[in-house]
Amino acid sequence: RRLAIGDPLPPVVLPGLFVLAAPASLISLGVAALGGPALLSNGLFIVSLSFALAATWLLALQMRTIRLAGFTFGWWGCTFPLAALASAALQFHASLQTGLTLTLALVLLMIATSVIAIISLLTLRQIIQQR
Repeated sequence: RRLAIGDPLPPVVLPGLFVLAAPASLISLGVAALGGPALLSNGLFIVSLSFALAATWLLALQMRTIRLAGFTFGWWGCTFPLAALASAALQFHASLQTGLTLTLALVLLMIATSVIAIISLLTLRQIIQQR
């Protein structure tokens, strides 16, 4: 509700929007691991991908505010959901075995890996600068 009609979120919590993608990703992985219907698992992956795209769009709209706020440790809030989304994408590809799903899975894995590496380096720089 707050995203639609409330006050804008503070810049330090904006990366946390990616947490919306985590539950559907994890449930998708769980359904697949327990041998549940592929249609359910794949549908949940699509839902999690939709949430991640919406969070990316909302972050892009706030990019100026985010830049002014600088790096905060709140950015770690997007690493787990991105990793869960990449894992669910790999499961999605294992289910469908198409070139498109392979490309999607590899792109999401590269994005998650890159974001985690960048946040790790920024965190290390922040720690060193505070000493």
